[in-house]
Amino acid sequence: MLVRIFYVAAMFITIDRYTSWGFLLSRTTLELIWPIWWIDLTGIPVGVSVVLVLSVLGPMWAAVCPTYRPARLLAAIGLLMMGSLWNSFGQATHGWHHWISTAFLFVLLPDGVVDPSASSLTRREWYLRVFRFAQGYILFCYSLAGSVKVLAGVLQAGRGEVSLFHPDAMVYQVTARLFEGIHTSVPQVYNVLLSYPRLMWLSLLCVVFIELTAALVAFRPSLYRTWGTILILFHVASYLLMTIMFSWQCLILGLMLVCSPFSNSTPGRSMVGSVVRAFPVIGDARYWYRRWQPISSA
Repeated sequence: MLVRIFYVAAMFITIDRYTSWGFLLSRTTLELIWPIWWIDLTGIPVGVSVVLVLSVLGPMWAAVCPTYRPARLLAAIGLLMMGSLWNSFGQATHGWHHWISTAFLFVLLPDGVVDPSASSLTRREWYLRVFRFAQGYILFCYSLAGSVKVLAGVLQAGRGEVSLFHPDAMVYQVTARLFEGIHTSVPQVYNVLLSYPRLMWLSLLCVVFIELTAALVAFRPSLYRTWGTILILFHVASYLLMTIMFSWQCLILGLMLVCSPFSNSTPGRSMVGSVVRAFPVIGDARYWYRRWQPISSA
């Protein structure tokens, strides 16, 4: 069911940008990137029209027939074309990346309905492994982003600049955004930032920790919903402070992590306990402490 919903959401994202279709069709020049190089041969109006049709009909066909591989392949190609088109204006945007990558990974899903009989055990395992790999890929990308933040912070600190590790880092970051002429979406949130800069800095460090450990969480399904929720809140906070919003990213996080079929925890004490036991560093320390405690007592 989640695979079908993924394609419905992808189709909605494309259709929701219908107000920009006229803008795309009216362009006279584009800095085409490799997936849509062929638009130079067809001309912009024809090429953009083909991309728009593929980006709508591909996910639509896959939503109707999610168990049919050609439909999933056409959807992936359509999303790749649309993402490439929006990246053909001289700069790269990140909104499409996870949708495109997940769509191509879903092409690897087995054809046909995976029935619960024992005879289809191999196909079921194949299906689940592909889905888990798609989830792990998204989490790995966040770990990569966290690693870049830490590396940049180390380099900045080495040059004596205000870095990630400086208590006023968050204030400097948001203020620099304001100097770019971009205002915060909610001025009251910026006032809170100025009033409690250390608290906001600690929040920034917590977000970096969440990003860094995301790749580890890929192997701990009980944390999928927790990490997905925290990352969505991070994107919302980024919008409130710096008007940077990845709404499509929030959607795919909700689909792939918050709604993960591998997270069997139910709200309540059992869910809190499973999260604490699997939580990076805290859960690991708890595990090794309990494991070595009998040896120390002996």
